[in-house]
Amino acid sequence: MRCTGSLCFAAIASLAVAAGCASSGHIPAAEARMHIGEHRTVCGTVASTRFDPSAGGGTLLHFERPEPDQPFTAVIAPELRSSLLEDPVLVYKDADVCVTGKIQAGGAPSIRVSDLTQIYKQ
Repeated sequence: MRCTGSLCFAAIASLAVAAGCASSGHIPAAEARMHIGEHRTVCGTVASTRFDPSAGGGTLLHFERPEPDQPFTAVIAPELRSSLLEDPVLVYKDADVCVTGKIQAGGAPSIRVSDLTQIYKQ
């Protein structure tokens, strides 16, 4: 397989994030499915974001690959979104992010973020 330009950069960046997670005890987004029901910190690159009025006004952060192929989703609760100074759709897009909470089953594993202490940029 040949690596060129931004594809190569994305692959290297993903490996760096995964290595950082492993060294800190956090898990990479791709491994979240193996930890359903556990309280963990999941880290990865936010590949796509979306405000979802049908989910009660939550904001969805899709890790590693854009929706619908994401291995993990962080759901920013509407009550937290309304207290933020900046739009999380813009703030977290393309950022390396970690979220902490109970990993829920679903289309993709997810963590509901209802407090700012649960989410941070790396």
